[in-house]
Amino acid sequence: EVMEDFDIDFGYEMAGQYIDYDNLTQAKLRNDFDISTYYERHITDLSDGIPTSPDVTISNEHEIGACWLDTNGHVYSYSLDLNNNSRLLEVDTVFANPDINTITGCSLAVKNSGRQTLLYANGSDIKAAQIAYQSPIYPNGDDWHTRTILEDVNATNIELSLTPNQLEWGAFRDDMGRLHSINYTGAYWETSIIHQGPISEDFELEIDSHGKITLLYNFGNSTILHTIENGQHTTESVHQSDNLHDDVGLTMDGFGMLQMFSTTLENNISKIKVQRSLLNQKNQFDSIAMATFEGQVENATIEHIFFADFNDDGFDDFVYSEPNADSQNHVDNGQVSIHYGSE
Repeated sequence: EVMEDFDIDFGYEMAGQYIDYDNLTQAKLRNDFDISTYYERHITDLSDGIPTSPDVTISNEHEIGACWLDTNGHVYSYSLDLNNNSRLLEVDTVFANPDINTITGCSLAVKNSGRQTLLYANGSDIKAAQIAYQSPIYPNGDDWHTRTILEDVNATNIELSLTPNQLEWGAFRDDMGRLHSINYTGAYWETSIIHQGPISEDFELEIDSHGKITLLYNFGNSTILHTIENGQHTTESVHQSDNLHDDVGLTMDGFGMLQMFSTTLENNISKIKVQRSLLNQKNQFDSIAMATFEGQVENATIEHIFFADFNDDGFDDFVYSEPNADSQNHVDNGQVSIHYGSE
C-alpha cells in the first residue's frame, strides 16, 4: 500500500491516527508502530543525459535534498519537504563527459536557513554554488550563484559539510590519491593537503556541533579515522584487512556518537563491518563490530551506503546498493537493501 491509500489527517506523521490496515478496522497507531511506508517519485529521465549517483542529505527539518551531474554537463539540485512540495533546479553547466564512470559527482550541504550549498567538479577545476532565493534583490526568481574556487586539481571525489557557524568545510581526493581540505573562511576559500595518500577512492566527512572534523578513508590495508580539532590532526587505524574494499561510511547520530562502516571483498562476497564509538569524550571506536552484514549476491560489490534515520526512531538506519547484482531474473540490474538501527 502507499500513503495515499490511508485516510490520514496530516502529512506522514501517522502516530495517534486511526487507519484500516490488514484485518484491522480503525486501529490506532502507537508511537512505536512498526509499519514501514514508502513512496516513489519520478524526478528525471535520461533525455538530458545519464545522471551520476546523487548526493543525498536530510535536513534538520526533514527535507530531502539531492544533487547530481549528468553526461551532458548539467548540474542539478532537488528538494522535497514534508508537505510533498518538490523543486528541481539546474544549478550550472560544466564540461560534458560521455563516460558516466569517470564523472566526479557533486556534494551537498543544507544550512540551518534551509539554503543548499554545493561543491562539484568542472573538468579539472572545482566550483562552489549557493542558492539565492527570490527577493527584491533577486526579482527574477530563485537563482544559483556559482564560482570557480580551485583550478587544475583533478578531483576524483568531493565531500562537503558545515561548521557550527554555518561555513562550508569540505575535502577532496585528487587523481594522485592525495586528500585535501577546502574550506570557506567567510571571506575566501583556502585549501591544504591532509594526507599524501594514496587513499581510497571513497572517503567520508563529518563535523560535530563543537567543530571537531572527522574523516574516514582507507590507506593500504587499514581504515583510517582522521580527526582535526582546534587545528590539531590525529590519525587512528580502526580496521585492518588484506581484503579491504574502497567503500567506507561515517555518520553521527542525534547523540553525537560516531558510527562507521568498512567493507571487504573476499571470495566474491562483500561484507560490511559496522562499528560504533565508545561512550567516552574521545569518541573512540569499539574494536568489536556492533554488526556485520554480508552481501546477498555473489560477484556483486556493496557500494553507495547512506546513513540516516529513515523511520524517525532516533537511531540511524543504513541503506546500501549492490549496483551490479543480478536480481529478479535480470542481469546487472542491481538491488538496494535497508537495515533499521536500534539500541
